[in-house]
Amino acid sequence: MPVTHSRTFRVRSYECDPYGHVNNVTYLRYMQEAAFDAAAAVGYGPRWYETSGHAWLVRETDIEYLRPLRYGDSMTVKTWVEDFRRTRSRRAYEMTKEPGGEAVARASTDWGHVDAATGRPAAVPSDRVAAFGLS
Repeated sequence: MPVTHSRTFRVRSYECDPYGHVNNVTYLRYMQEAAFDAAAAVGYGPRWYETSGHAWLVRETDIEYLRPLRYGDSMTVKTWVEDFRRTRSRRAYEMTKEPGGEAVARASTDWGHVDAATGRPAAVPSDRVAAFGLS
């Protein structure tokens, strides 16, 4: 069973577009922060990556927007790793408005695992797969 992680964000005024809706890129920022927190929660935080010689780069992100958020709303991002492949991984996200848990967006990101020094694809070590509950 994959390890899940949740983080709640409150929409700030500068994250909204001229129509009062949360700007689309803000969802991506929230997803990235939740993913970083999820990795840190299982032992792979920023300091670990600084010294490990490994990095993850985003290859593709798909977001399905279901309902708009506005200034002052709170949204919880729930995330988990769906799979690991040789040099890649897919992370899923569910975003809900709080309180109440009304779905506002669903998303996934395909990450490429690379050697930090060369930028070339690198195999995902098995200890990382196990840490996210996918061994």
